Amino acid sequence: MKKKFAFIVSSIVGIFIFIAWMSMAGSPHVVETGMGFAISLGVALWLNYKICPWDI
Repeated sequence: MKKKFAFIVSSIVGIFIFIAWMSMAGSPHVVETGMGFAISLGVALWLNYKICPWDI
């Protein structure tokens, strides 16, 4: 249950950050889109790890 909660919360936060980045970029091109994707993916993975640490 905790893994599912972590996935849902981190996905929502990642999508929100990507949308916020795209609205700040104005007229985004390939580089801005890639940067936004990388930032939102990084934050989502970090948040997922903080909520439910991975067993490596």
